[in-house]
Amino acid sequence: MDFIDPVKQRKHKIRLFIGYGLISCAIILATIVLLFAAYGYGLNSKGQIIQSGLVFVSSAPAPATIRLNGQLNSATTNARLQIPAGQYTIKLTRNGYRPWIRSLGVEGGSVEHFDYPVLFPTKVVTTTLKQYAAQPGLTTESLSGQWLMTQDALNTDTFDEYNLSNPKQLATSLPLTLTVPNNLFSSTQPTTSWSLVKWFSDNNHVILQRNYSGGSEYILFDRQTPADSVNLTATLKLDATTSLSFYNNNDSQYYLYDTDDDSLSEATLSNPQPIVILKNVLNFDAYANNAIIYVTGSGAPSGKVLVNVLQGKQVFHVGQMQSGMSQYLVAMSQFSGNWYVAFSSSGEGKVYLYENPVADLQNQPKSPLVPLAILQINQPSFLSFSGNSQILAAQNGDVFTTYDVLNQHAYSYQVGSDIPATEQATWMDSYHFTVVSGSRVLVFDYDGSNLQTLQPAIAGFPTLLDPTHKWAYVLAPDIANPALIDLTSTALRTPVDQ
Repeated sequence: MDFIDPVKQRKHKIRLFIGYGLISCAIILATIVLLFAAYGYGLNSKGQIIQSGLVFVSSAPAPATIRLNGQLNSATTNARLQIPAGQYTIKLTRNGYRPWIRSLGVEGGSVEHFDYPVLFPTKVVTTTLKQYAAQPGLTTESLSGQWLMTQDALNTDTFDEYNLSNPKQLATSLPLTLTVPNNLFSSTQPTTSWSLVKWFSDNNHVILQRNYSGGSEYILFDRQTPADSVNLTATLKLDATTSLSFYNNNDSQYYLYDTDDDSLSEATLSNPQPIVILKNVLNFDAYANNAIIYVTGSGAPSGKVLVNVLQGKQVFHVGQMQSGMSQYLVAMSQFSGNWYVAFSSSGEGKVYLYENPVADLQNQPKSPLVPLAILQINQPSFLSFSGNSQILAAQNGDVFTTYDVLNQHAYSYQVGSDIPATEQATWMDSYHFTVVSGSRVLVFDYDGSNLQTLQPAIAGFPTLLDPTHKWAYVLAPDIANPALIDLTSTALRTPVDQ
């Protein structure tokens, strides 16, 4: 019997050991192969070992052809490309559209996402929706992009409302007329202008500042039922030195900033008596969950101001800047579960960006905070996060610096157009800027690439988009009669893609 034959037992054991050894080697080899594959290593057509990176490329509209260093790729957008490490020029093209081009450095084992490319039509087609006898004082749209309101300059308390959910029908339909009830006004002085404070997320309520000779007041305007609008200045008993903003995305909770004594208070419509929460505030930015970043001289060393974060009732010191500056810039936002705060000043020459500073101070209160990034820009005038909070941007005229918190890349560039220092570029979406320069709309990617010149426009008014981002709306001088002002609609897609 084989099981008692010592020779056969020994041979059986040897075969087992060899089998186990081969299986172990196969497992080790497979692990090594998978490990190297995870770092982008592989074999090319010549059997040579190369290292590749993964690149995701999308476009609007899609599909678009993809060329790498001039060579046509077999894939079209939206695509997942495995590319050998190296330097590339990627070009996206689609019939009827301008190309999208960008330099790309691929590292072995890296993953890059280009989910944002927008292709603009080769020929821009613009339609006039309405002509105004005088330049409207305010044009704004709800956060959803559905409702556009344009002030009638000859009847200053009246707005034309356009429903952007049906862009093709706008040219043949009349806007709805909305009138701010004048029985709300605390002064009989006629309105000289309206200013936008902020829309609420319900896309129905908007805070407007009414300006008149000798003063101003805040109106919580209900665009759906104007009669239900509220005079916030009267309700909250605000004086001429107090500005207003809201928090928690709630139309009944407000921050009150008194420029006379630099105090910051909070109040609600149900409890309008202001409660002071901070003093000696030089500037601030509020976010949800009662989080505030602010600049203050209280407790600061000589010649300095402090940048603090108030979370709940606890104050956390983040950084400091030189005192005596004409403007302090602060911004706070949240992206992918992480908190980001940024600050600068008109004379700083730098923008400081921190990731989760409050959590770091709570976990290691004795350790100094280290910035995620320090961006170089001379005398910035504007500081903001993109709509999805992935990109931080600072601007001074036509000079920009941006930081991508997801990919941890910084970009500094000059647009090369004559943009006034007072003209702030606005986010078209979370990855593109729009600004008016030379009486035309400019659009460019957040990293400064793909600068495009679009339709005529008047500086000082935003470029507004419909909910699908297929149409853009601006105010522009009438071509036939420059004394008239046109509200225009421009197609950002060719007819086949609209």
